[in-house]
Amino acid sequence: MKLKKALPYLILFLILTASITVALFINNVIVEKNLKTADTIINAQDSNQSQDTSQTNTSDSNITSNYLALQQQFRKIAKDNLPAVVHITSLIEQEVPNFPFFFPFGDPFSQNQPSKREVEVFGSGFIISKEGHILTNYHVVNNVKDLKIKLMDGSEYEGKVLGVDQDLDVAVIKINASGKILPVVKLGDSDSIEIGDIIFAIGNPFGLDGTFTQGIVSAKGRTSLGINQFENFIQIDAAINPGNSGGPLLNIKGEVIGINDAIYSQTGNYAGVGFAIPINIVKKNLNDLINGKPIEYGYLGVTVYPMDKNKADYFGLKEITGVIIASIEPGSPSAKAGLKNLDVILTYNGKKILNPGDLAFQVKSTKPGEKVNLQILRKEDGKIKNLTIAVIVEKKQTKTSTLEKPNNWLGVLVGELDPQTKEKYKAYGVKNGVIVLAVAPNSPAAQLGIAEGDVIYQINDYEITSPEQFYQVLEKLKTAKKIIILINRKGMSLMLSIGR
Repeated sequence: MKLKKALPYLILFLILTASITVALFINNVIVEKNLKTADTIINAQDSNQSQDTSQTNTSDSNITSNYLALQQQFRKIAKDNLPAVVHITSLIEQEVPNFPFFFPFGDPFSQNQPSKREVEVFGSGFIISKEGHILTNYHVVNNVKDLKIKLMDGSEYEGKVLGVDQDLDVAVIKINASGKILPVVKLGDSDSIEIGDIIFAIGNPFGLDGTFTQGIVSAKGRTSLGINQFENFIQIDAAINPGNSGGPLLNIKGEVIGINDAIYSQTGNYAGVGFAIPINIVKKNLNDLINGKPIEYGYLGVTVYPMDKNKADYFGLKEITGVIIASIEPGSPSAKAGLKNLDVILTYNGKKILNPGDLAFQVKSTKPGEKVNLQILRKEDGKIKNLTIAVIVEKKQTKTSTLEKPNNWLGVLVGELDPQTKEKYKAYGVKNGVIVLAVAPNSPAAQLGIAEGDVIYQINDYEITSPEQFYQVLEKLKTAKKIIILINRKGMSLMLSIGR
């Protein structure tokens, strides 16, 4: 009886035991399977990590290799071009007071007049031919004497100026190094550069020979800066300072793409903004410079104003582009072609015109006698017309092609006001005059303080209208006891007098 009562419990026990055994068996199978899968994943991860490490090492190796290749290229550019960059030194006369101390209420010694002394100035240049031709800036060789050219190997030569262009601020010097094989730079293509390109500058900042600096192209086509008459600068951030003027600007291939010309700075030293003259402009006129011939620039005969939003709205333009004709010179190419005041010049031979500097550059870059097409916007009777007008560009020479010296008793060399300068000075109340191109040292003009860029518009009772008339007036007044000269200097009128 007791056995029959215990039998169900025994069966239940056996069932539970079997269930637990089966469950444990299944669990072991699953665990083993998971362990095998985990091992596979771990092995795969180890393999991937090994591959990643290999790829990382390969990538690092490539980066190092590229860096070293770039460094080798930098070194090559410096090595190839430094020997062809020259140090230009010259002398200029400078006024200095005889008494070295400052007196707040004036000089107590009335007889203490300023004296002259010669001061050494320096700049840079680069050799462009085996015959000894050197390119530099006009302002490096203007009004200087005893021109010395020093090469990187320490050899020195006398320099002779062959030709200059003041508008472009370039000059060609020649040295006689017979029997010596001169290092020469390679001239590149400045039109091919883009913003962000790596560039190099070589020169002699503060007289430190053979200084090599590196940067990038910050901007292209900078115009209307007021540095030169003819502007289309490459803006760079490579360090250039006083003494770098006239040195080469190089691309990543080691080719010259520009001549370092100026810096923008409130202190006079490097501030991260430098400007170089594109070499293509210079190459186009190189033969004329070497032969001392005047560079013939294109001439259109218009004065233009920049576009702004209000004017763009008036002409129905969706963007601020083009320039507006403000005046046209009688008998000029523009007048002959039928251009009118308030015409908007949108393109010049297919090239978009954004500002007056763009137009000036395109016109001056055009060979005289060449026909160009202007896309014009003209508003008549409330209607907008799109026209294409052909203009034959004429010749306009630079103010002076060689270092011409003043040969009159006053000691000034003057030139005719170009249309844009004339228009600018009208706002100052100056309707006529001549612009001072050079002042002879120790001359009456130098003692009066007359400077390059001044506009002389009257002498005594004579209103000055042209360079020819200016020199005629000087000849008439060379024995006059009292002479009054009226000049305008960037909006400031000055009256200078000479008493005899």
